Amino acid sequence: MSAGAVAVLLSCLSCCGSAVWRYYASSRNYRIFSTRSTITLEYEGTLFSEWSVPGTCSLKNKRSPKTELRCSSPGIQTIRPIVTGPVS
Repeated sequence: MSAGAVAVLLSCLSCCGSAVWRYYASSRNYRIFSTRSTITLEYEGTLFSEWSVPGTCSLKNKRSPKTELRCSSPGIQTIRPIVTGPVS
């Protein structure tokens, strides 16, 4: 992977239940992301609160279940949805 490439590490959350989330880019080679890539994030579920991203990444709308992500720094970035649940 080149220095300009950005790998997006998506973590599965045990609290998400049957919710689904995914990412995609409009580039032909979607397996390689660069710092120029715009990545679309989508969350399908009822308990979505906001996205958690590192400081080197920015979101078009942090509280939207569908938004666009850009990362200005190469490397592995951990992106995850923050979900709310019923109070126990």
